[in-house]
Formats: sequence, structure tokens, C-alpha cells
Amino acid sequence: MNNEKESMRSEDEKYRYLSRGKRLDNGEWETGFLVILRMNTSNEEYYIADKMTGYLTPIDPASVGQCTGLKNGIFTFEGEADDLSGFMNRPAGEEATECVNGTLIPGDMVISTPGDTFACLVGKILEIKKLGTLEQKYESGNDCDNVHVDFLDADYSEKRIKEIEAAFTRLFETEKKFDDCSLGDVIMTPDCLIRITDIEADEYNSLLESHESAAAFCESVLLVQKLKERLTQNLSDYHSSLQHLDKWALINEAGMISAMADTHYYLTENYVFEDSEAMCLLKFPNPLKVVADAWHRRTSDMSDFTFALYNL
Repeated sequence: MNNEKESMRSEDEKYRYLSRGKRLDNGEWETGFLVILRMNTSNEEYYIADKMTGYLTPIDPASVGQCTGLKNGIFTFEGEADDLSGFMNRPAGEEATECVNGTLIPGDMVISTPGDTFACLVGKILEIKKLGTLEQKYESGNDCDNVHVDFLDADYSEKRIKEIEAAFTRLFETEKKFDDCSLGDVIMTPDCLIRITDIEADEYNSLLESHESAAAFCESVLLVQKLKERLTQNLSDYHSSLQHLDKWALINEAGMISAMADTHYYLTENYVFEDSEAMCLLKFPNPLKVVADAWHRRTSDMSDFTFALYNL
């Protein structure tokens, strides 16, 4: 029993180095390591240092609270009782989240998008902290789910490792080796991740070869995703345009309604786009109607309708 209590105490003490405070710029909570800079004998400035990057965020000294440990898997802080009234305390756990191109769960393989700080890195989802849990709130303050990614779970080529070292050296303005980059557990937002769990082995290996090949893959996925989003918006706009029609007008429109629905399903669920095809369709404000019109013309052609009788 004493050993159990000692273990619990040491576990809580591990988190005592964490603090939280309200940002001066927007009043949101920031969680990390407390830094106090004494400018002179009467002037102190309080900051929270990001756990991953060390970036200092100015905070209100009156709001500072030290972490008191973990309770039911969530961080607790001094003075939090008055702050948590009405906050949605959702249970933490392994849950799904939506990324650039689908649904992510722990264990999925991902690649980060080119525009992110951790650009074009390959990794495995460790866990997902859902928006609305206290743990997610204290962990980052993001207005979305927190996705923990192990970017070390990839066999990068020597060339790619050197590229990563160079990128982080530029970012931190000091020389960084691969082992210094703290890539084992990185908190990412879902919109910066592309799911790659089901891609072919050759394509996966190419992502580990160089930044160029990884970035090209990401740009291709983002291009197709942009097209799919436009197709879905086109279908939504079309459905809205039908709402004012009377029943007879809807009956007359039935063929086109079917063509629009079939085209959307095929292009977003079944068809594998080449980049050139996606770029071509994105030139149109309403690519769904362009393709659906062509499909509708074909299915409306009754010049050879006799095949239906011959096959009876």
C-alpha cells in the first residue's frame, strides 16, 4: 500500500512542473512551463513556455495556477474550481477525428501537410484528445482535437534525416540533430494531417526518401481534396435550388437530380483523379454540373433503346 501511495505521489510530482495562465492577447488558457522574467526590482513579466518549441506566451500573473496532478486522466490545476463551471467535461479516451482526407483513429499512419511547422513528416497516431475534455484544454488551448503523433515511427532515408535537421536548424536558429528535434510525441491539429494508412508500400517508402517526394504527394492529396469539397458544395447548392420547385417541376427534373447525385458519388467515392484532371475540373466554378450534364446526355440517349427489349 505504501508503495502504491509513493507511486501516485511521484506521478503527481512529475506534473508539478506544468502551469497554466490566461494569455494577455485573448484571455485563452495557455499550458506549459512557467517563466518569470525580472526586468528590474519592481517589474516582473510572466510567460508560459510551450513544451515543444519553448515559445514564450505572455500571461496574466493573477491567473497562474500550478498543476496538481492527473485525476481520471485529466490535468488538474490550482484555483480551477471557479473556472470550470459550465465547461463540458467530456471523458477522455481513444476517439476518432476528421483530418484532411478522412477519419483518424489511434494507430493510423499520417503525413503532415507542407504548410505546417513539422512539414511532410510521417508518423503514427498515438492518441487523440477530444475538444471539450479538460485534458485537451490544458494541453494546448487549441479550438479543435489534439492529435498526438509519433514522427519517429518511420524509417527515414539519410537524405530525409539531413533535410529534417536543416529545417529545424532554420526554425530554431541553432544547429539541430535529428535526435534533438523532439519528434516522438508532437501535438498536431487534424487539419494538418493526411491519412496514409492504406497507401501502397512503394508510395509509402517514397514519402521517406525526400522532402520533395513527400511534398508532391501532399500537394496531390490536397488538390484532389479541394476538388471534392467543391463538388460537395456544388451538390449542396443544387439541392438548395430545388427547394422552391413544385412537385411537377421536380418530376421533370428527376433525370438531372439522379445524374447530379450519381456523379457526385462516383467522383468523390470511386474515381481516382490524376492531378491534371483535378486541375482541369477546378477551372470550373461548378465542375459537378459539367460532368453531370455529360452523364445526363448519355443516359438520356434513347436511340438504341431496343437493347432493353432484346435482353428480356
